[in-house]
Amino acid sequence: ISQSRDLITQRFNNHGLTGCLSIYESVVNHSTFSVKGGGCEDSINFISSVGENLIIDIENAMADAVDADFSNLVFQNINIINAGNDCFDVSSGDYKIYKANLDNCNDKALSVGEKSNLIADNVMVKNSNIAISAKDLSKVFISTLDAKNINLCAEVKRKKQEFGGARLKINNNKCYSKIDVDNESTFTSDNI
Repeated sequence: ISQSRDLITQRFNNHGLTGCLSIYESVVNHSTFSVKGGGCEDSINFISSVGENLIIDIENAMADAVDADFSNLVFQNINIINAGNDCFDVSSGDYKIYKANLDNCNDKALSVGEKSNLIADNVMVKNSNIAISAKDLSKVFISTLDAKNINLCAEVKRKKQEFGGARLKINNNKCYSKIDVDNESTFTSDNI
């Protein structure tokens, strides 16, 4: 999928969907998705879907590269270069990532919110604002985080009033910038 940024002037289509590609109430196994120049609020938006063995390749997303809500998804490989907002944003679901390379995410590389569970094996983040944001009763476990040229390694917090704090654990943390944790949340790491 490739779209000119000038063609998209609204954040939602006439069905209220925000993705250049919206996958709704679907089973998507053994699938590869490639988007270049996604000119929508989300280059790919998974809603109430399940899938495993997914491969994502996105370049030059206008806003979020991947957004997933109410889904259960397993990603083999995620490669995202240049996102105007978040590279990978999930809420209200269960998510697994085996390998992610997230480069030049204008806001957050990984954003996990609203009671989500995320397990990730190997995450590499470069040239981004925040490497990981765990929010609102989410539980995030990262085996290895390697982050370079970022402003904040992690934020762990309650963002929305109707939720509580979050939990983040990073086993092998190769990120040396600041970590912000509010008083309702917890952060642990084996090598800090």
